[in-house]
Amino acid sequence: MKTLYKSFLLVLAVVILFPLLINGQNQDMVNVTPDRCFLGGTINVFGWVKPNHPGDTIVNLEFTKPVSGNKIQERVKTNPDGKYSFQFKETHEIGTWKVAAHKVGTTIKEEAQFEVSHRVFLIPLCLELKQMDEKTTEAYTYFQDVLKNYPDFPGKDDINDTIDELLNDLQQMQALLVPLESDIQQMNNSLQVHAHNLPGLAQKALIDAADTSVKTIEETTKQIKEIQEVIESSKQEAEWCYIWMSYYYLCEQLKFYNNFLSTSLTGIAKSLIIAETTKGLDKNLQTLITKVINRLSRSKQTPVSIANKIMGLMAKLGTRVYGELMKNCTNYTGEAEGEYHAELIHNNMTFFTMFYKISGDVNLTFQKRKPGDPAVYLKGNFKGKASDFACTITMAPFAQPDTIGPVWCLSATPLVARRSFILYIKGKAAD
Repeated sequence: MKTLYKSFLLVLAVVILFPLLINGQNQDMVNVTPDRCFLGGTINVFGWVKPNHPGDTIVNLEFTKPVSGNKIQERVKTNPDGKYSFQFKETHEIGTWKVAAHKVGTTIKEEAQFEVSHRVFLIPLCLELKQMDEKTTEAYTYFQDVLKNYPDFPGKDDINDTIDELLNDLQQMQALLVPLESDIQQMNNSLQVHAHNLPGLAQKALIDAADTSVKTIEETTKQIKEIQEVIESSKQEAEWCYIWMSYYYLCEQLKFYNNFLSTSLTGIAKSLIIAETTKGLDKNLQTLITKVINRLSRSKQTPVSIANKIMGLMAKLGTRVYGELMKNCTNYTGEAEGEYHAELIHNNMTFFTMFYKISGDVNLTFQKRKPGDPAVYLKGNFKGKASDFACTITMAPFAQPDTIGPVWCLSATPLVARRSFILYIKGKAAD
């Protein structure tokens, strides 16, 4: 494992260090989540600035309204490590808002944007789900194609049949999203007229529906990227064990995702039902909300029912693929962590050293072999996060012998640790 860890160090120096140096100091000064909300919803503003030592660190937040241009000022005290957060609830004007963060006592200032809308973001969700279906179709069509070249084994036809069923369900999901989008657009048009005059309970329900939509969009976007990773890492792959491993974990991942999707869509429907049944709601708007609810969860076949079916197919397919992985391959799964450092050298002298920790999950696989058998190729991946950055700078290569000592690592802020990375591992398994 020592060689493996050295490989991690080499790649991490590229993956983590250089983007941090290039992106500049204020990358994490101001962020918003979610980046959109329904009229009257809540936006969380958070970020990091280099803290003052000693003394308090204050950040001024300035919110600019999209139509009137009026500004709302807020003052936030950071934590000792420089992180801050603030809940902004005065989202009573539709359009694109700006929020500027300014560290008091400096000229440092950064901006972010968020959207306040009369929509509940179901059309963007439908568009994202279409992309998800297309990417899943691409992944499993490719898997089915490469499976044709694999020697026959008991259960091969069952895997093919399950993939055929999956591809059919993905097509059905696409077909259901088309009329759903049309009904959502009609609901949005009505909300554009009535959004400022909704009964309180209906407005709260629509805020909840919008928040769930945004979270589902974010998770779906993440899944699309990870499916693409599997496709790209498996293309023209000669090692069957790696393909079995990749698609087993993809099946598991998509099983949980479709459970999440079913739960999210059901939650959106429940929020819309609350709005639909609120006393005093405009009758035409009520009718249009009812149509959307019917499309989502009340009809015989809905996106919720399809998501539940796909969840079951992924469980079945994952079991079959896992069986082949265990039968033909040696597979290692576990957690890894360690402390590392990276150096920048000029004229054989180190002038920058970064220290950091990594932790995450390792998956390795290779063809089964016995002692004395020829070496076989080992492949796998490491998915994890980096944290606890610290660094030192010495100007010795440039201006002997001046040493600055410990400093903040530019953009290696506490928020960087929230970001994940993936490394691909290659090697040999031998005696």
